[in-house]
Amino acid sequence: MIRHHFASWLAGGAVLRGWACSVSGDLAKGVAWIEEGMRDYVASGATLHMPYLLAVKAETLHLADRTPEALAVKPHLIRYFEESLQLSLSYPFYIG
Repeated sequence: MIRHHFASWLAGGAVLRGWACSVSGDLAKGVAWIEEGMRDYVASGATLHMPYLLAVKAETLHLADRTPEALAVKPHLIRYFEESLQLSLSYPFYIG
């Protein structure tokens, strides 16, 4: 059990570790870290950093010559941005 709800931060760190491995030349290991980190991030229930993490995944897949998979991330990015926009518009604005 991870205390203080840090599971999402650990998962995000795994994604960034995967990106670092990838840009350092170990693409296979980097993509594996990213995919594992993304699974853990989703399992944590967090969504705040999902668009950023998806963009990191897409960049890494493109670097690994897996461009069709990288482009397949786009609909997920759009969905998260739309959900974020709808959520932010649902809160009343305070004008004091």
